[in-house]
Amino acid sequence: MIASEKNITKLNPIFGFKGFDKDFKCRDKQYKENSVEEFDGEPAICSKGLHFCEHPLDVLSYYPAADSRFAQVKGSGKMDKEKGDNKDTKVCCTTLKIGAEITLPKLIDAAVKFVFERTTKTRTKNNSLKNKQCGNTLNSGAASNSGYRGAASNSG
Repeated sequence: MIASEKNITKLNPIFGFKGFDKDFKCRDKQYKENSVEEFDGEPAICSKGLHFCEHPLDVLSYYPAADSRFAQVKGSGKMDKEKGDNKDTKVCCTTLKIGAEITLPKLIDAAVKFVFERTTKTRTKNNSLKNKQCGNTLNSGAASNSGYRGAASNSG
């Protein structure tokens, strides 16, 4: 998808996660921990610019867990974001601050935190059975329950 002029926005910095190959490269570009990368031009999601994902586990769509490396990042400058249903949380920007490398278990911990920060406790008619804690009826639901003492599942 090529970004249209109206999709390009200057947003507040967005924190997220980036995946790399075993050599800390992404698409033949060499990255370094604790560095700042700049892209000169208009970012276009899936095409040009510096990419990362807001949801930690979305990076696994691009880099397999077994032989990849990961870092927490902060994107800023001009940005283009995935739009519409069934999209992941990919962001494309012109300035990307690469943090320290994180391990797969830390990526998973960050994913749990990401989900629970965006989930609200509720006791509505969606939660009519005992011991339900979280529910989400929108796309990308993270925690729901369909019986007694259910903890977390996802069907969307």
